[in-house]
Amino acid sequence: KGAVLMGGLDETGLVPAGCIFLQVSKQDKRDPTKRCSEIINGAVMVTKHPVMHPGDVRMLLAVNIKELHDHRNVILFSRKGLRPEPNKMSGSDLDGDEFAITWDTRLFLKEWNNCSEERRMKATIFDLRRTNADPMEYNAASTSSVKPLPSDDNLMTTALLDHFVDHMKNDNLGRISMLWQDYASHYTADCPQCIQLAELHSIAVDFPKSGVPAILPNELRRFPFPHAHWREKKGRNIVSTHCTSVIGKMYDEVIGRDKESRRSRSRISTAKAVAGRKIDQYGQILNHFAAIHSSKKIKIMEDVWDGRIMVAVPLQASWFMEEAEENRAHYESEILALMSKYKIRSEGELFTGCIRKFHKLYKKRQNTIAEEVRRQCSIIRREHRSIFFQTIYSCAKEGEAATTTNNTIETTNSTNSREINNNDDDDYSLTEKDIQSLEEIVTGKASSDSNTAHWDQKIRSIAFQLATAYYISTYSPELDCSSSCALFSFPWIVSDVIYMLLSQ
Repeated sequence: KGAVLMGGLDETGLVPAGCIFLQVSKQDKRDPTKRCSEIINGAVMVTKHPVMHPGDVRMLLAVNIKELHDHRNVILFSRKGLRPEPNKMSGSDLDGDEFAITWDTRLFLKEWNNCSEERRMKATIFDLRRTNADPMEYNAASTSSVKPLPSDDNLMTTALLDHFVDHMKNDNLGRISMLWQDYASHYTADCPQCIQLAELHSIAVDFPKSGVPAILPNELRRFPFPHAHWREKKGRNIVSTHCTSVIGKMYDEVIGRDKESRRSRSRISTAKAVAGRKIDQYGQILNHFAAIHSSKKIKIMEDVWDGRIMVAVPLQASWFMEEAEENRAHYESEILALMSKYKIRSEGELFTGCIRKFHKLYKKRQNTIAEEVRRQCSIIRREHRSIFFQTIYSCAKEGEAATTTNNTIETTNSTNSREINNNDDDDYSLTEKDIQSLEEIVTGKASSDSNTAHWDQKIRSIAFQLATAYYISTYSPELDCSSSCALFSFPWIVSDVIYMLLSQ
């Protein structure tokens, strides 16, 4: 019930003041492989990072405007009103800014949730406005004292050097942010100290462009109380106190989970979740079973290995295993190359984008790198899923040709095949539309008749056997241990096919 989306302006003028239009893409509940759209209606909470001022968090009203249904995954703000809503949130000017939005009532402002249920159900613009705090005036710092750059090249070089040196000497952005967190933890975010620091933060953000530094007053330079416990650092003797604010509770929960993870890591050799394999200090599953007693190893593999798949679809030819092992080798080499490129230690981090520790080269671009890793993973999975269906189709066509030549079974007419890539040569390349058609056949979504029933059955039979081989080549107790780490994501690029064969 939330998203981080780019903001835009409603150029039609149909969205009323204090309202937004929002249509988001989500997974279709009836068909998890497809996406659908949902138009959000009612009260929503919107903000833009950094959230330094109480007025940066806004309760707005999401409305349904028929003329804007073509816009998806973007927040369209109204162009009406005395002051633009985006400008009230960290001074946004919609030049590519991203906004965090949620329609989960549990995260709404306390003032709104304390209202009566009837008032919340019949949310109006005026009710929501009364809930919001007054926004900060994000006026650009005065640049009257900044001298224009000279036209002479030598003087311009000197002026630029002076600007960079001045920036290094007067850049207080990080210090202001940490002081704000200290005061907010001790008091609240709407205390006078935090309000003043929020204004200084706005000036410090614009300092590289405006040349006007944010000068910290003496009374705010030093935090007069013990720091919160989440500010503790190894090797530094800082007097701290246990903080019960939201950030303090989150810190305690993360540290608690980390300690539990370390404790469980010491007992991981008998954990079923890693298929009987050990893991290294970074959480990456290893291939070898050296530290596990053979009887325990067999018991663990029985718990993890799903033997139903062998009963459901017995392999009719060794060719399926050879193809699966070859495809798995190519797939895992790409996955390991991606892990090596971004210095990622475990397969789980790679596919979720939740990277526990970034390499020092990427620390300043964590969000960008995480998104790029997810995108490249998606590309690899999509490519190898295409290879899976390409292999199925090639096998079906070659088998069809063989049966025609050897007369071992009744010759298949051209009408028994669907209209998929009617090439006469041996290059069975498929388009995205062809692959989608094969997916529908395998998952039983395609309508079948007497002309296509034989072909559909053949495609499904080959798909189920190849998916079985994919699973065996990854999860078999006789797994090839030539490499140091074990990867388990390969068969799940065709998880829907595995689900179909087991459900049948």
